[in-house]
Amino acid sequence: MNKITLTSPDRAHVEVFEYGAHVVSWKASSKLASGDERLYLSPRSALDGSAAIRGGVPIIFPQFSTEGPLPRHGFARTTAWEVSDLREDSESALVDVHLLDTAATRAMWNQPFFARFQVKVGGKALEMGLSVTNRNDEPMAFTCALHTYIRVNDIRQTEVEGLRGLRYRISGGDKGDVREDNDAVLRVQAEVDRIYLNAPDVLTVREPNRITEVRKQGFGDCVVWNPWAEKCAQLKDMPAEGYLNMICIEAAQIGTPVQLAAGQSWVGTQTLVAVA
Repeated sequence: MNKITLTSPDRAHVEVFEYGAHVVSWKASSKLASGDERLYLSPRSALDGSAAIRGGVPIIFPQFSTEGPLPRHGFARTTAWEVSDLREDSESALVDVHLLDTAATRAMWNQPFFARFQVKVGGKALEMGLSVTNRNDEPMAFTCALHTYIRVNDIRQTEVEGLRGLRYRISGGDKGDVREDNDAVLRVQAEVDRIYLNAPDVLTVREPNRITEVRKQGFGDCVVWNPWAEKCAQLKDMPAEGYLNMICIEAAQIGTPVQLAAGQSWVGTQTLVAVA
């Protein structure tokens, strides 16, 4: 598969496959942060286009999980996108890719659309923006997410800040079973698969020696996922201990699907910041 490698003038680094427009690696500038890998990519993931890539940042569109008639998580993550633009300025490097409906996508989801994904790297930040335009004469609706696998040194020593007081439901569970998170911080000690509704625009992943901020705009919700030991052992494309080194924090629009009139567009962004 074709892979795009971008390096900013200050040596921040990102790698993106055209297959799925899939970000698989991000390192912040070593001049400003640790410069180590910040995304988790499973060493057992297929990287030949035969299956969705496990790790990095899969684009979930136009359906989240199995909450609808389409294949799980839709088709964007298993379709080749086209490069529109590659450029660099004094502070960053950027790639722009796009996806148009085809006979294959319309066989699954009969909607003419134009999707664009932009990845920008530089300094301490990785910026990712997804936009979707309705090319149909009729309204269309979809759900989506940027399914970001953040690499951690040890999930047992990791905390997620910013979720206290939020309402959430379990992904794949009863949509009417909405609960409230009353913990000061989220510590993962078992399988977690939560859709936080109306989530704040900034969450913090805190480890003993580093901090990653997850910022979003345009996305209303957030998904937090870690499969823990038993579920991880059942995933053929994950090592048995892989759950110890990842947590998914996903900017998402799930609770209220995006509704687009004919010709209308929607934009959502997620930015990762290597604070420390």
